[in-house]
Amino acid sequence: MPTHTSRRFTPASMHDFTVAARDVAAAYGLKLARAQENLARIYGFEHFHELRAHIEKGSPAGPYADEVDIGTAINRMQNWCLHDLSGYFCCPVGRRQLPDLELFMRPDERRAWMRFQDAIDHELDPNFSAEAATISVDSYVSFVVDHIDQMGEKWIEGKFVQSQLGRQVWEALLWIVKDEEDISDPEERSRMFDEINRIMDNHPHNPYPGALLVSIVGLRFAESWGEMLDDESDLPEADMACALWLYEIAKRSIGLFQSTIPKTFLGTIEPKLVGHWIENHSYHSVLHYGGIAAAAAGMNKEAKRWFRQSIKTCKQDPFGSRLWL
Repeated sequence: MPTHTSRRFTPASMHDFTVAARDVAAAYGLKLARAQENLARIYGFEHFHELRAHIEKGSPAGPYADEVDIGTAINRMQNWCLHDLSGYFCCPVGRRQLPDLELFMRPDERRAWMRFQDAIDHELDPNFSAEAATISVDSYVSFVVDHIDQMGEKWIEGKFVQSQLGRQVWEALLWIVKDEEDISDPEERSRMFDEINRIMDNHPHNPYPGALLVSIVGLRFAESWGEMLDDESDLPEADMACALWLYEIAKRSIGLFQSTIPKTFLGTIEPKLVGHWIENHSYHSVLHYGGIAAAAAGMNKEAKRWFRQSIKTCKQDPFGSRLWL
């Protein structure tokens, strides 16, 4: 159990401190000297020179993130703001923020973590080609079955757990769609869809890019398509083309998800289940919005099957799939 309660953190060496400061400088567009001053304050020192003297006198490194209790971890975050020379708050210049830099990790673990961050940025590079056509779905996500026994109640719980490769793709996708609700310009929205498509093409056996695309587009059309289906009206040609396009993407994504589920599995797959790199929500989302696209495209049998699969594996019905049956 973590026992350390000190907010002060001592880097293992000046080299490790400088490496972390360079990461801060790059993320926030600061000069190295300014980043060092900010990082020294984050580590609980008055200024950089105090921290350097503390390290040079041989003070023990740490306490690291895995050595402190939750209260200390929260207290450390109170200093998580950066200032420029004029005293103004600094904002990140790109995707990486302070939590992404894991400033309290052990040096070897942090180096591995920053390589992971680099991999996410590679995914976001428009010219990046993953060459992952032969990588199987199991390289992105695995399906884990847990037998739960709590207070006399027993049930079987399934969860989609992303691998490191799967997670780096997912983090890139989340960055692409971070402002999705605020995008009103058709050209900007089209660029966002192109980025998701590019990642989907880079990782054809990863079910998450397709699931995300289907969910975002399907949500925008769900109400209007539902009204036309209720009125038994024909979809406009453009809407029908969009529904067919989404249907094909959903079919592939759902197939990839379900290929990881044991055929004998009879438990729940709760969309709100949380944990380390667990992502169940996308599975139910693509079943629901893929079902809407299938219904709009006239694939009624497929649509009902996807709606029922979502309902069957979830104690609740957060997307309202029952209303579409």
